[in-house]
Amino acid sequence: MKAMSFRDQLTYYVTLLPEVNWITFLFILITPFVAIYGLLTTTFVWQTWVLTYVFGLFGAIAMGSGYHRLYSHRTFKASRPVELWLLFWATTDFSMSAIDWVTDHRAHHKYSETDLDPYNIKKGFWWAHMGWLFWKREMPKTDVSDLKRDPVLVFQHEHFFELALLSGWVIPTLLCGLLWNDWRGGFFIAAVSKTVALHHIIFCINSAAHTFGDANYNDGITPRDSLLLALFTCGEGYHNFHHEFPNDYRNGFHSSAIDLNKWIIYILEQLGLATSLKRTSPDQVKISRLQMIQRKVERESAGIFVGKPLESLPYYSVEEVQEMVQKKGAMLLLKDDLVYDVKSFIGQHPGGKGYLSSYMGKDIGGPFGGGVYAHSNSAQNILQTLRCGRLFRVKSHDA
Repeated sequence: MKAMSFRDQLTYYVTLLPEVNWITFLFILITPFVAIYGLLTTTFVWQTWVLTYVFGLFGAIAMGSGYHRLYSHRTFKASRPVELWLLFWATTDFSMSAIDWVTDHRAHHKYSETDLDPYNIKKGFWWAHMGWLFWKREMPKTDVSDLKRDPVLVFQHEHFFELALLSGWVIPTLLCGLLWNDWRGGFFIAAVSKTVALHHIIFCINSAAHTFGDANYNDGITPRDSLLLALFTCGEGYHNFHHEFPNDYRNGFHSSAIDLNKWIIYILEQLGLATSLKRTSPDQVKISRLQMIQRKVERESAGIFVGKPLESLPYYSVEEVQEMVQKKGAMLLLKDDLVYDVKSFIGQHPGGKGYLSSYMGKDIGGPFGGGVYAHSNSAQNILQTLRCGRLFRVKSHDA
């Protein structure tokens, strides 16, 4: 295939310009540079950084507990005050309205890793991370009628930009400026830098969580469990578990898992502010986990030499074995109807060469299994690598 000239490449990219989602593209492209400029030129004020952390933490929790586990998967039911609290903090993130976000996310699960998956990881890491947001597109055909029946969510959807600007940028700037006279830090740190950091933490769930980590429950899909990502996303990093059991309010299944969203939802339940928490049967989780352990063992043992395949071994009679030992000096032992050639190992036997030599041509099942010494699993494994034949026994008949 002939390489495209510079002029042809330029023409090609010019034709793509009308397809660019310019507002989103410029926002995601420019805000990191604004944030870096602010970080380099703004005086450190500890109160501003505390407020930035609070806004960032609550924003991350609202995305995981609210947009994701409550609205996308309906893993629990929340009281109206809790819903409004989660919705407010999710709005501060500048990460789409709940209706739009859930539409994409339900499509992501329904059509995972296909062309209908909005952030299909198979199109590349950066496509899944943020590239999918840069292009005009039709919203996926997924059912979000449950959200559209909620007038509060409809209002947030119709006025999202104004609400996000007010809650995510104006309010933190005003708080820092009015309370401790740090207007500059309020804008560059608590508003813009916080937004950039949250964007890329959230984006990592679509990219890094489908790339790095362990497939603890299903290795046939791209999502992975990552403790590091769970730390930054309040528990959303246990992504393999989530894709295997999407209706569970927990991403970190075990009590020791770092899943802040799980514990917040659980505490809300204890306070009577959340109900109908969905939990996967422990047996179902255990089955999936054990299947992955079994597959891992099979993969790792596939390249290990454990002895010649039984079907490839020739048959010998006991008399033939004893004849080879007596007349040809073969070093053969018998056990469990198998013949073992210990010539390459006899010098390594802990009991000494002479001790093992006394059993040549004989069945060592009794002494090996505890009659003399109960040999270890390692000894059994070594013996299996030395097998060289199978026994057939001739039955005697009365005259």
